[in-house]
Amino acid sequence: MKKKLNLVLTLLPAFFLIGSFSTFIEIFLPILKHHFNINYATLSLFDTAFFITYAFMSVIIAFVVDKVGLKKGFLMALGILILSCVNWGILFRLNNASIYYFLINTFIMAVGVVVLFIICEYVGLFYSDKKDTGKLSMFQSMHSLGAFLTPFVISTIIYSKSEINHKSFENLSNLSFIFIIFIILSIVLMTRVKYINAPHLSSKFDKSSSSNWNAERFYKWLALFLYVGVEVTLATFLMNQAISKFEVSPSFGAKLFTTYWLLMIVGRFIGGFLIAPNNEKKLVFIMCSINIILVGFSVFSYSIWGLLALTATGLLNAILFPLLFSLGFQNKESLNIKQSGVMATAISGGAIVPLFTGLLADTFSLNSSLFLSIICYLLIIFLQRSLPKKVNSVTNC
Repeated sequence: MKKKLNLVLTLLPAFFLIGSFSTFIEIFLPILKHHFNINYATLSLFDTAFFITYAFMSVIIAFVVDKVGLKKGFLMALGILILSCVNWGILFRLNNASIYYFLINTFIMAVGVVVLFIICEYVGLFYSDKKDTGKLSMFQSMHSLGAFLTPFVISTIIYSKSEINHKSFENLSNLSFIFIIFIILSIVLMTRVKYINAPHLSSKFDKSSSSNWNAERFYKWLALFLYVGVEVTLATFLMNQAISKFEVSPSFGAKLFTTYWLLMIVGRFIGGFLIAPNNEKKLVFIMCSINIILVGFSVFSYSIWGLLALTATGLLNAILFPLLFSLGFQNKESLNIKQSGVMATAISGGAIVPLFTGLLADTFSLNSSLFLSIICYLLIIFLQRSLPKKVNSVTNC
């Protein structure tokens, strides 16, 4: 019991770090857009630089972690994140730094996040020696807390009411203490690496699985790919929608962005109680259907309610992620760190969908670009409902 408690107390701040590093850059994208005078498609390259790392590095990282072990992989992730924090502190004090340096450091940070994500998702899903999606959803509530709290603190600093120019790049130089906190937390986590452990599971896949095994796994991977793309798109374009379409202040837009991630925290807890082995397919359909309605209402509405509807999608998105991620672990023979890496590559959807959304926004309009998110939700429903029942069923191992 004490060993599991120590593991939980190690995973919680680790998930907090993952959430913090996954979203904090989004809050000052309007400042970077103004500072570098770039369009929406170019701005979405920050999402691309972060999430494309999952596509090209996840499997490689999973194999490396499988060889060196979870503990060394955990230390490696924290070391990379410390390096990225030092780089951010320097870049935010250089007014003449190229945008490419920001993109490169976003990639470095993403590598550290990917390593930490693969390890924590795997250990969190099987910390009790069996697959438990509800418990993973609970752990991920700390991910959402970091994704909410860090942008909230940053937005309070750089979009404060006392600032006359909300687009001032000089505001970013005040963020050094944030990175110092991240570095301290990373060092503390390094001292708790001995608690990172997971059940010893086979590294072989089940050769007796059905003939549609490849299609099954691909459908599950694609559903997660589309979901992450939509989640990131809605979070990224929420501030731009608030400022450009609904003409609210950057400060209020930042509050909505942080509210989106606050709702993600609530959704993780709700998911922990709702998710059961026999209702995953039904929950995926319900969550996607409600979000289709919310996004559609936001597209056709020009009142504050449309903006609030877009913000509310975070609540349902929070329940979707642990569902779709855990579906990739079909049976005990395939439960291993490498499979966590395979499923993690689907998070690269956060690089592709926002990029195409940005292109649509530049070609047509920011408002109409959100139709792509609706299409993605419809595809997720189709992928889940088109599979045989035995494919959609997920049982604890």
